[in-house]
Amino acid sequence: MRNTRTDLTLRYPNGTTNSIRLRSKPLNQGADGVIFAAPSGKLALKLYHEPSKDPERPQKIQQMLLAPPDDEGMVHFAWPIAKVEDKKGEFAGYAMPLLPLSEYANLDLLLTRKGRELGKLPQSREFRIRAAGNLARRVAQLHDQGHFIIDLKPANMLVNRRTADIVVVDCDGFAIQGKDSFIPGHQYTTGYIAPEAWQQQEKPEALGKAQDLFALAVIIFQLLNEGLHPYQGVPRGKQAIPTDTQSRIGSNLFAYSTPANPKIQPSPWSLHNDFPAPLASAFRNAFRPNVQRPTAKDWVSKLDRAVSSLKRCANNTDHGFWGDGCVVCQQALVEVKVKRPSPRKPPATARRRAQQHPPRVAQPTTRTPRPTTTRSGSSPLAQIVSIGFFVLLVVGYFAHLHNEKKLRAEWLAEIEAREQARQEAKDRQEELEALKMRNAWREIGDPASAITVHSNFHELPVPTNAFSRPASQPPEGPPPIVPHYSVGAFDNYRQLPILGYSPPNIAWDYHRGEVASMITLDPLSDDYSEGHQRYSIGPNHRVDEWLVHPASQALYTRKCGFQMNCYHLARTDQNGEERLFKVLDVQANDGTGFRQTIPPWHFAIDANDEHAVIADSDRLRIFATSAPEKSLAELAYPDDLQDMRASDLAITPDGETIFVALSRYRNFGMEFAAAVLEYTFNNDQLVLTTRFDEIWPDDGSIPAPSVVVSDDGKTLVTGSYHDLDDDSSRYKAMGQTVTAKVAKAGIHIWRRETGTDEWSTAGQYTLPRQDLLKTPDNPAAFGYSLSNVFGASHRFNLGLQLAPDGKTLLSGLELEHTPQHKTIARAWILDLSAPQPAVSHRLQNTIHRRVTNMDVDRINPFVKLSNNADEAILGSAIFAKDSFNRNPPGLELSLTAFRLRK
Repeated sequence: MRNTRTDLTLRYPNGTTNSIRLRSKPLNQGADGVIFAAPSGKLALKLYHEPSKDPERPQKIQQMLLAPPDDEGMVHFAWPIAKVEDKKGEFAGYAMPLLPLSEYANLDLLLTRKGRELGKLPQSREFRIRAAGNLARRVAQLHDQGHFIIDLKPANMLVNRRTADIVVVDCDGFAIQGKDSFIPGHQYTTGYIAPEAWQQQEKPEALGKAQDLFALAVIIFQLLNEGLHPYQGVPRGKQAIPTDTQSRIGSNLFAYSTPANPKIQPSPWSLHNDFPAPLASAFRNAFRPNVQRPTAKDWVSKLDRAVSSLKRCANNTDHGFWGDGCVVCQQALVEVKVKRPSPRKPPATARRRAQQHPPRVAQPTTRTPRPTTTRSGSSPLAQIVSIGFFVLLVVGYFAHLHNEKKLRAEWLAEIEAREQARQEAKDRQEELEALKMRNAWREIGDPASAITVHSNFHELPVPTNAFSRPASQPPEGPPPIVPHYSVGAFDNYRQLPILGYSPPNIAWDYHRGEVASMITLDPLSDDYSEGHQRYSIGPNHRVDEWLVHPASQALYTRKCGFQMNCYHLARTDQNGEERLFKVLDVQANDGTGFRQTIPPWHFAIDANDEHAVIADSDRLRIFATSAPEKSLAELAYPDDLQDMRASDLAITPDGETIFVALSRYRNFGMEFAAAVLEYTFNNDQLVLTTRFDEIWPDDGSIPAPSVVVSDDGKTLVTGSYHDLDDDSSRYKAMGQTVTAKVAKAGIHIWRRETGTDEWSTAGQYTLPRQDLLKTPDNPAAFGYSLSNVFGASHRFNLGLQLAPDGKTLLSGLELEHTPQHKTIARAWILDLSAPQPAVSHRLQNTIHRRVTNMDVDRINPFVKLSNNADEAILGSAIFAKDSFNRNPPGLELSLTAFRLRK
């Protein structure tokens, strides 16, 4: 960075400003920016290299200014206290307290003996335990304000050399819960990423608090165990385990678990056997799958107690222990025999040949005859000894050859093993790359910016018979404020309309006969306020697709009968008047007890609440809302489509243009078909104007049963399927492998030609993932199954939501279930204003399928786009009950509000 931006202005949260001029050299410089000391000597200024590179950064710093952690009057965080602006008044960085860096060292250095020597830190074990407790305090302070570090690691922490106090730096990378919005943090470091994020290939920022608690436990373990990582150990026997720490984390290879991990054992230099029981238990819970991790405050209390019970070593006061003897002294005596390979000798054939000498030329010599003498050494015994010595030499030589052959074989085997290990590592890398490519669809689109997160638990009424109360019996007492999980149309996330109802049983979408009422939820303040709209509806109304009409404030629900199948559309005003639109004949109880099914039907109401449009099993009908006894117009579907059923319905606000999606699904999709029809309604006449299956583009795709239309009726979006194929290997029914139809889900965009009123395709988008073909659930029949909880539900092209102007599309909601009792809910925002539609944002939340001391009965995720397409809501309702009746049943409602436009 150039030293040209020297005239700066500090703008504090209260509006006051202060002009300064930098004269000093930078204190530090990184990839993100440069840090200077302010002339006063009390502040440090972080000036970004490219302030405008991240448009969210100024807003993030502003939210940090408004929501600092409670620091008890001390400086424990390098937290912004003022924004820094350049000469033009543009954002340049922020000011923070200037720390006396000479008194601090990086926490990384405290982990090992060598590091402590380099950082001039005490070798005292008690000092490290106190530092661990102070670190947990800092994390707790942040969590109390709703902030998360995400990239929690020793390198982001400083420790006071004298007091063991901890200071947190690089705070502008945190996930911030501001006064007005929630801004995620996108930085993280391997070796400290929680296993659930690594296993699901999910970014750690999506875990929030859970990611912080995992990394915190890892650092505390390292501080208490001489820098050893909890996933650093020795393979058991010939177990093949990953060589890098993060892959071991993803494989749940905690080396110090109880019972022992079958694949990895503790390091011989570990001190973990000396940990007191509360700490050992806390570490097991922190690193054991599917167990709630200790919070930062839990660690504070456990470490405080551990410090108070620490014993000092009589031989060395720096040592400390909790057991019967000083484990630090014992550790110094540990000797580990490492089997080192013997020096390899080259094979005999490869030995260096003896130096060649010039050949000698034979010279004639005169041999002088020697006199014959008799010596004592030529006895038979001497000859025997000579022969024995020669035999020993021969045996030794062959033994040497045999040993050399053995060493050479070992050497070749080791080379082969290394080559095999390299090849296996290469194969694993290729598999990971292929898996990454197959899972790339999960990362499509930039993560949408979270504004706020809301979660609340609501007690549900004790289950009763759904039809035990007569319809004529007046409601008793005030209506229960139990929010239904679906959110109505909204303009601002601070005012979310929700229907308050009273379910007859856990997780049922039926009303049990009390007064229903409108509730407004402000997720930022967690406030539920009951409005004046109240509706006296009977005990057999299904409310999962409720509609309170904005013009008349009338409530529309489905009214059900025998076996809770729905046969009527009910309109109830605030005076209690109920109007019923007959859709199907009510089935009688035949006494067999067998389940009777009815076909799906859908409804829509025009903007003036004058006409009700109903698409039932075989025809489309229009009713006047003031006269529900008889339809104004009706028209049967074409004869060749009579074996299909209504799957979706969309109308323009005036009710004059109507679109119906039909579908047939049989034999695991092998006999799948879908069609979209356009009708016009004028002068009480219904006319079929367009069959989209007849004008469908010849691009190898087929229609999917979903349709949405813009308010002006000129933009239409239909679901589609691409690259159809038969899959005979992945899917099973009743334990048997079946052949199913699979395809890639997508959408087609249609525009109405000006002047001709004819439709033409204007683009299409396909999600690069192949899965089963699907049709929507039947909203008119009672369907209750746990299958949705345990199987993935990919519905990208079903349940679409289109902005009124036709420029923004919200995809259908997808669910992906993991073995760790979690569900990933995901949806995409598509920009339709470009020539080709493109994903602009990804909405994603992780749903924890567990409620403390409760059994989860059902999970209902939901997603909703605001009317102006500036915001979106993604949430879930978890219905839970206590099998032992210790606690009343309840509904845990959680949601996240996202901002889609800056």
